[in-house]
Amino acid sequence: MKSFDNEEVLRGVDLTVNRGEVVVVIGPSGSGKSTLLRCLIGLNDITSGEVWIEDDNFTNEVPVSIAARRKMGFVFQHFNLFPNLSVLDNITLSPIKNKIQTVTEAKTIAMELLKKVKLEDKINSAVSSLSGGEKQRIAIARALALSPEIMLFDEPTSALDPETVKDILNIIKKLSDTGMTMVIVTHEMSFAKEIADKVIFMDDGQILEVNSPDKLFNRPQNQRTKDFLNKIIYM
Repeated sequence: MKSFDNEEVLRGVDLTVNRGEVVVVIGPSGSGKSTLLRCLIGLNDITSGEVWIEDDNFTNEVPVSIAARRKMGFVFQHFNLFPNLSVLDNITLSPIKNKIQTVTEAKTIAMELLKKVKLEDKINSAVSSLSGGEKQRIAIARALALSPEIMLFDEPTSALDPETVKDILNIIKKLSDTGMTMVIVTHEMSFAKEIADKVIFMDDGQILEVNSPDKLFNRPQNQRTKDFLNKIIYM
């Protein structure tokens, strides 16, 4: 459970994500989707219950360990880059500061990641000079810099213009093809159908339905899921 000022934002959440699985979370705004991701990585403390990341677990009394957090990469809706730093410094800051990689190693990895997101020519550019789509690609590269085992995406395309959404979704799709474990919050329903191993529907802080993409989108079992999909897909 997660509460803010005695208001329950998450309640009764019971979720298992298997290694190599792509889980997509959908639901109306304010349903607790982003809070769920932030609780998984420890950005928000949970109020009660526990979270397990492989053999590490944490509660409201035992915070997430550094080892568990390093297994996860997080991509924010609004990028959360350091605007006063260059692209290279944004990617290498954490690995170097936390003494996980040497300066040389961090720069080499950064260049490899920038090639993957097709922005190697921006390595020395100021983040403030980039477009929204470029910033999100840098954010993905930064999240991958520590070689996480799990990637969490919090509505990674919602702050982008329609022309750049496809580029970001293609990058995420290529990551899924490598077997990366992922939890993705998104409003892109066609993308969810294509990429997900299972889809979760949330509303009012609860998980109301978990199913395969085919069953959830074509034969939803919960009436609230049906109502949501009818408004989103068939409006």
